[in-house]
Amino acid sequence: MSHKTSVQNIAKRSQVTRKTLYDWKQELVGEELPSNMSKIPNSPNLEDLKDEVIVLKRQVYQLRMEKDFLERSTDLIKKHEGINPLNLSNKEKTIVIDTLLQYYPLIKFLIELKLPKSSYHYHRILLRLPEKYAELKNRKIIVSEKVIRRLVEKEKLIVKSVSKKKHNSYAGEITPATPNIIQRNFKAKVPNEKWLIDITKFSVYSGKVYLSPIIDCFDGAAVS
Repeated sequence: MSHKTSVQNIAKRSQVTRKTLYDWKQELVGEELPSNMSKIPNSPNLEDLKDEVIVLKRQVYQLRMEKDFLERSTDLIKKHEGINPLNLSNKEKTIVIDTLLQYYPLIKFLIELKLPKSSYHYHRILLRLPEKYAELKNRKIIVSEKVIRRLVEKEKLIVKSVSKKKHNSYAGEITPATPNIIQRNFKAKVPNEKWLIDITKFSVYSGKVYLSPIIDCFDGAAVS
């Protein structure tokens, strides 16, 4: 294989120009190497150059992937070029990743973007579902809520709705009420004289959580 063909192959695999490779070599080893240097089996300079080429190829691959991702983010979800990919939502990351899978492996994006694999597949499924009002949009029918109400009234249409009965755990007293000995006096002179308990509900992303602290009226400290 000729020297020219070898350089072209390396440049093609690295996705850079031949001039870029020569610039790298010039920076690493200085002047042009003698033509017979490649025949020296254990040349330290040659081995160092090979190691540097491997490192540079990885860096070029990484930079190209980051560049492509930023460009697709700008085109698809209208993000400016200086956006930090980590600040994108998981849905936005999924949209961009799907357009680049023919060039880069999925695992690289999941690691670089700190995107859980389960989250990626979840959003990918949602993105493939048909849009709820796609048919109306395709027919270019746009009406206001007032028009819909007027048509419903004119045609004497009845909108069926299911009313959900609110849950009420109180079903009447079956035992005598506990005497109210506190009488809203939430102060205590000594520790552990009066304890109060309450329950609070919080809505979080994964569902609901409940907090039920026990408070000492003496100093307001949480006993449990």
